[in-house]
Amino acid sequence: MDELSKTRPDPIRSADPIRSAGTGSGGAIRLVAPQVSGTGTLDASGGFHCFPSALAGPGRIRLEAFTQTFTGVSDPAPSVSAAPGPVTAASTPALLNAPTLTFTSVGGMAPPGTPTASYTTADVSLPAATTNPVSVVLTAANLPVGTVFTVRVIPQFAAPTSVVTGSSTGTFATSTATASVSFPPGQVSVLSAVANFTLPQLASRFPLMDGEEVDRIAVAATYGELSTVTLVTKSGKELHPDQLPVSDQLKLAAALGTLSERR
Repeated sequence: MDELSKTRPDPIRSADPIRSAGTGSGGAIRLVAPQVSGTGTLDASGGFHCFPSALAGPGRIRLEAFTQTFTGVSDPAPSVSAAPGPVTAASTPALLNAPTLTFTSVGGMAPPGTPTASYTTADVSLPAATTNPVSVVLTAANLPVGTVFTVRVIPQFAAPTSVVTGSSTGTFATSTATASVSFPPGQVSVLSAVANFTLPQLASRFPLMDGEEVDRIAVAATYGELSTVTLVTKSGKELHPDQLPVSDQLKLAAALGTLSERR
């Protein structure tokens, strides 16, 4: 096997934190190869304590290889994938701490196990005695408390309408928000929801998009479908995480972890 087909880690530091001024986080290390072996050192620990700054948080380490025989030191412990590939919500391990959004109930009725979100057959049929407005509950994960969502109602034979929820309540890990929605009678409507939150203090931790910092994250959901996450710059450029280069996907994963820790 030639040297390009395997990886033997020598001592690697993802960052070289300084001891003066504010300390820096550990950054990220990602090794991708058919085989990762050896007894080296992988160090993504945070910067050392320097008064009055606190000890910085650790970074992230990820090993991707068909054969994993690395027995060296890793600080922090690595996430491990049995096959090389991009860091996405469907990868192993998954893109952790990614914001998600789902419709929990419509008029007090939970969605079916396999909703279709189509006009052919309604996923939820409200009782004939139901009157507008109808309570629609959203559940979010890894989103700031106080987030306001825009819920869009798209009837089959009428013009779409939009309403906003009240501010979400709960915790950063799990929160809920409720909207009062009016549905046109006698027809099927499709629901969608979206929210944006800005990153005023954490933008520099996210990957650049064509030289621009990420200004905000948009989280959207359609009833019956998986939610999506979109990175948006100040100029309006948009990019989904799975469109990023694999190195930036790992940086995004670390940034989302930092966002979670700060909440």
